[in-house]
Amino acid sequence: MRRRATALLALSFALALTGCGSSTPSTEDVALTGASAIGQALPTVTSLPAGWERDSQSGKPRTAEGEEAAGTCRKNLDTSCTGLSALGAAHFQRADDPQSTVVYTLMAFDTPGNADVVIKAIAADRHADSGDPERKLTVDAGSDTTEAFETGGETNVIMRAGAVVIWLQGYLPPGTDLAALAKVAVERVTKVADGKNPDGA
Repeated sequence: MRRRATALLALSFALALTGCGSSTPSTEDVALTGASAIGQALPTVTSLPAGWERDSQSGKPRTAEGEEAAGTCRKNLDTSCTGLSALGAAHFQRADDPQSTVVYTLMAFDTPGNADVVIKAIAADRHADSGDPERKLTVDAGSDTTEAFETGGETNVIMRAGAVVIWLQGYLPPGTDLAALAKVAVERVTKVADGKNPDGA
């Protein structure tokens, strides 16, 4: 069986929907509203570094908003997910190695404080799921906060840009430029929040 990124939050809501110090400017004021904005901000194949393609098993990106989003969050994380308005996820794999995968999950909150609570819950969930010692990673992608670590072969980069949680989770080959993968998401979220086309020049 192919080893897959096991982003519980991203996978569960995708299945539910199918069935139904940096030079980058501060992002403290960044906020997204609604599933449409989340969907627009999610990375695309053309926005990623060369060599990535859409995950063949997971299909198109999925989004949810309102109670559907909050309920999915509460189901998968040990927190109330207060202030969550929308979330979405997109799955990718390496074209030359489909077992190398990354899942981008975006979560829009009403305040940075509520976003921080969920960041802690995500980190705790991934540590508990692995049970292995973690290796801290340094990733500078221009976000306001970043927690990055590798445990049990799984890499997690959990960031906050304003009131938006940006979570990268995957099984990545040695030498992967994590900062490049993370910057794609931060820049797209920031552009959409500014009313710009994330795929524009």
